[in-house]
Amino acid sequence: MAIQTFVFFTQEKPPTREQLQRVLDEEGLAYCLPTDFDLTQREESVANGHFETLESCFDYMLDDYSADDWQWDDADLPVLGHPQRLVFFNTWSNAQEIVGMISVAAALAKYTQGVLMSDFFSEQLIPATDAIPFAKEIIENSREQFSGPSALRSGASEAQDDDEEENVDVGDIDLGHPSSIGQNATIPDKEIHLFLAGNAGPYRYPVL
Repeated sequence: MAIQTFVFFTQEKPPTREQLQRVLDEEGLAYCLPTDFDLTQREESVANGHFETLESCFDYMLDDYSADDWQWDDADLPVLGHPQRLVFFNTWSNAQEIVGMISVAAALAKYTQGVLMSDFFSEQLIPATDAIPFAKEIIENSREQFSGPSALRSGASEAQDDDEEENVDVGDIDLGHPSSIGQNATIPDKEIHLFLAGNAGPYRYPVL
């Protein structure tokens, strides 16, 4: 199952790795971004970071915001404002991956004074002032589920490192369908190749 999170913001450029890491550190979110983390990337990328020294990766991508691609409830509009950019985050239903993704998304929302949307965890848009407490609650509720990096990513990485001819068998793994955007908004479906450590294959999820 894929878990998707979005951060909408108005500033033209997202923060650098160093600026975002500073927010994480100041807020006590123990996530260490990888040195190659770059929020200006407009192609799906993977962040191979660590949460409290444990492997914790997630996928991310920057895009422009277009109001035509979204259908918001009237109650959402005052919270959303008039964003110009968004960052899409995606991870599998693995607790260690989730805490990394939600930590970085919350830090981004705070830095940019943006809005966080994570339909899997809340039907409401989360304003910048509430983003860090929102993330910390999810982290505390996820700790008992820590069990190492997801089997799918680990298996793909090991196969790639071994440089073997045979591919990782993901045919029997039920990836499920990604969580819908739900009551807040709908966006169009496009088929893309989700970037994983071993390029596990095509997977459909909504992107702008």
